[in-house]
Amino acid sequence: MRSDFTDLGPLGPCTQDKGFLSAQGATISGANNLLTGQYSAALDGLAAFDYRYYGSEDLIGYAIGPFVQGNNTYQFEPTKTQTHNGYTVTTGGYGEIAFADAFTRGVQGIDDFRFRGGEVEANTGTTSESIVAEWIPSYALGRPWNIGLPNQLGATALSYTPTPELMIQYDRLLSGPNKFTIFSTRNEAFRIGPQISLKLTLDESALPSAMPPWLKSFLGHTSALITNHESWDAYTNKEYSWTSVSFTYTLPDFSHFGITASYGYGNLEQNGNKGNQVKLGLAAKF
Repeated sequence: MRSDFTDLGPLGPCTQDKGFLSAQGATISGANNLLTGQYSAALDGLAAFDYRYYGSEDLIGYAIGPFVQGNNTYQFEPTKTQTHNGYTVTTGGYGEIAFADAFTRGVQGIDDFRFRGGEVEANTGTTSESIVAEWIPSYALGRPWNIGLPNQLGATALSYTPTPELMIQYDRLLSGPNKFTIFSTRNEAFRIGPQISLKLTLDESALPSAMPPWLKSFLGHTSALITNHESWDAYTNKEYSWTSVSFTYTLPDFSHFGITASYGYGNLEQNGNKGNQVKLGLAAKF
């Protein structure tokens, strides 16, 4: 259970991550739409049930399974064109496979390929098909240049993990009213573009000894995830952009739960519609 597939992360480097401590998690939160000034309650997240196999040498491993991803927004004061309850839900399946040194020689690296597809349903009655392919490289180039792997910032307690990827998204309108921006001029969209995410964590044991214990614990259990995704529709030449920042404090004695604050701006991934929201709520990660 995660906030999205970016939060789920690639298959290859997962054992080198801090696991639940650095995951953002699915959230239930209060939200403020900065575009309209509306306050709402929101539920956002991804639930995937997968079978994973870890190999050795050239084949790092693979995963396969069904997933459900979506968001639900309850508007306390909807407009005339809105309902109290608005949602977008994608149900489908995904497969992932990771190879060692697929494109590199002399550099320790992992190339992760993920494919997912499903049907998207919205409260407006719109139904569409979504297929996504991702290439996520992780290369051990040595600190501070590791890609997809943690880097320590000098002698500080801060670690950062930059993860680039190439994403290809195909969407097709199946039925219902056309309420999605990606279908504004035709019933198909073929978006291609890069995404970069930056995960930030602090090593509690490396923080200054003079720091109060409560502050060291708070910082050591807090992580951040910054994501920017740029894409272009090959059919229409339209540009789409999505940027999000989230901070999660993981409860020390309950690592599956935390408190999350997030901000997102740009074109929503599922439909291309404009979004500009701040959220504060509870996170669950399994």
